[in-house]
Amino acid sequence: MFEIDQAKCVNVGDCITACPVAAIVLKQDKAFIVAEDCTDCAACEPVCDAKAVQRVH
Repeated sequence: MFEIDQAKCVNVGDCITACPVAAIVLKQDKAFIVAEDCTDCAACEPVCDAKAVQRVH
């Protein structure tokens, strides 16, 4: 599972575009991963230049 570190998120939106199942949403200028929709594909992690997307266990 992945999560987005809100302190690092700079609202570029690359993670939203990269997600093949639309599991990342924008709320109040920050990206959030909807856990129920995330397929754990990791497509969002490499596109985040801010390194805000992190794998959690």
